[in-house]
Amino acid sequence: MPAIHSELTLLIIDWLNSNFDMGDMLVFVDDPILNSEKPPRIGSSIPDVYAKLLIENIEIIGEAKPGYDLTTSRTEKQLTDYISYIAKNKSTSLIVSTEQNTISVARKVLYPILLKAGVEPSRVVYLCP
Repeated sequence: MPAIHSELTLLIIDWLNSNFDMGDMLVFVDDPILNSEKPPRIGSSIPDVYAKLLIENIEIIGEAKPGYDLTTSRTEKQLTDYISYIAKNKSTSLIVSTEQNTISVARKVLYPILLKAGVEPSRVVYLCP
């Protein structure tokens, strides 16, 4: 797994740590460097990060996407799985972590998926290093 992917995954974890009490949260990370249990499958995809805030029943799906991986059919399938899940679970949000110069690409890729699923764009947070 390229180093940039691990860096983007860590950015999601840092965001979680800054926005929630990690003591009240279960966090699963799909990254061999970070040595964690794998997140649960959502649709047919496994996100890079899955977190559940136990007290408030909030779920966070995190996906790290280097620029070279944003426009692949695999990414489209993953994001469709996650947005479909979010559409059915009102307390769930998606965090997309990508490189600074590809944030606009990430938004363009996600927008039609959000529109089709009827999910508000505000339920997606975009991060970059």
